[in-house]
Amino acid sequence: MENILLSLAFLACPVGMGLMMWFMAKGNRKEPSAAQPPGNSSVEQLREEHSRLATEIERLEASRPSPWPAGPKLACRAMPPEPHVPPGLHEFESTLMEIVWELGESNVRAVLDEINERSDKERKYTTVMTTMARLERKGLLVRRRQGKTDYYTPVHTREQYLETRARAEVGALIENYGEAALVHFARQMDQLDPKRREQLRRLARRGPS
Repeated sequence: MENILLSLAFLACPVGMGLMMWFMAKGNRKEPSAAQPPGNSSVEQLREEHSRLATEIERLEASRPSPWPAGPKLACRAMPPEPHVPPGLHEFESTLMEIVWELGESNVRAVLDEINERSDKERKYTTVMTTMARLERKGLLVRRRQGKTDYYTPVHTREQYLETRARAEVGALIENYGEAALVHFARQMDQLDPKRREQLRRLARRGPS
């Protein structure tokens, strides 16, 4: 009985199990006498007691309730990858992209001439070259070298860029402001001309092109 109580006391600790076995061996150890030398019977008894206690400990461990409450099993499902959202544009970057969208594949000189023709403020060649290189690093332009001249092509069409940016920014507004953002969107829709409002609704039902 004493051995059983000790095993239960040290049940959750491997070190305790070792101490338990040490106390058991100590309690069963007898001093050898001259009349009766120690035999193998005591060793066999210890082995049987050890086996019996190990079986009892395994049974108690199996019947011990889990400390964590059982909950419903959740099925893991891979989330769809987020669509790539192109970065926003600064004022001059936006002006430059409008020209590249209009011209198609262009070099720095063609874009510079078009900008200076439309604006009162004359831009330098290095300014346009640096900006187009930055737009390439942002993933908005693709560069192709022919001889010593670099030609740039838009990665997205103007419609694709505006659609993707609008979806991302509207989603961010709703995530940050919740129903307040939706209320303002609804008010803006109510202020539109009925024909324009119906046109937008048809476009929304059709989805992105």
